[in-house]
Amino acid sequence: MPGAPEPAELVKINRDDLHVYNGPEVILPMQGWFGKSFLFPYSPPSAAVKPVFVGYHLTSGNKTRELLVENGHLEYFKQHEPIGCRDFSTRDWFLSQGVNAYFSGCNTLTLPRREKMPENGKIYLVDVDNEWMPLIPQEIRKVAVRKTHRCWLKAYPPRREECLLQEDETRELLRTYRETAKLIITPRIHCAMPCLAMGIPVVFLCRNADDERFSVTKHFLHAWVPSEAAEVNWNPEPLEFENLKKVMIRNAVRRMEAVGNGNALSAQESQSLIDAVQQAFADVKARYISE
Repeated sequence: MPGAPEPAELVKINRDDLHVYNGPEVILPMQGWFGKSFLFPYSPPSAAVKPVFVGYHLTSGNKTRELLVENGHLEYFKQHEPIGCRDFSTRDWFLSQGVNAYFSGCNTLTLPRREKMPENGKIYLVDVDNEWMPLIPQEIRKVAVRKTHRCWLKAYPPRREECLLQEDETRELLRTYRETAKLIITPRIHCAMPCLAMGIPVVFLCRNADDERFSVTKHFLHAWVPSEAAEVNWNPEPLEFENLKKVMIRNAVRRMEAVGNGNALSAQESQSLIDAVQQAFADVKARYISE
């Protein structure tokens, strides 16, 4: 991938230790879910961590956002604007607090598309709950393989060894989906999004279609609730959004390059990148979602 660092340049950092990191200066894409159980945002990363916010989610639960304000950490985000947010809820909250923010999507949407569909592919039911199970057609239930993304930690925050083990297990799980899945049925956005990117058909089931986290998946999929079971298309086509991937990657890489060079992007280039991301998401939604 153009602009990607060489393996020797990569430094692995435990996300929960960012505030005490004292290694070489690093550029860190701040992608993911941050809530009350995480040390950040209650203790901002050390000065050796140069953040680039793309795909950032800040939960509205557990008074996380209120505590961030009470602890005086909004200034940290203002120092690293604009904040690329995984969902509209996070974006809108930052904007309401006077922090420049935009919708950047989730970086898992940039995974490479697989080259071909598997022969005799499998259907995977990933963490489908008991309310939905009897509503899935019997011919699917009787052949599907059940999977879970739940993991049980020995301690929290997890230590480096456990993090590396989970990383290996995640890579293997994604490889399994890429090489063997003909259909994924799941309520989990972090199963749905990488599978969509890899060109795997996905049926997205949920209980609450208005969940704040789903604003990114709604560009690609209808979030089905149990009352709509009779309307579900259980044989969807794989999606294609390679241009969106290129635009998202370009946005992240240019921002990391600017931080690495010690020069902020010009306001014009930054806005141009943001506009391109918004347009690419809008194009995908127009192609696959009928309002």
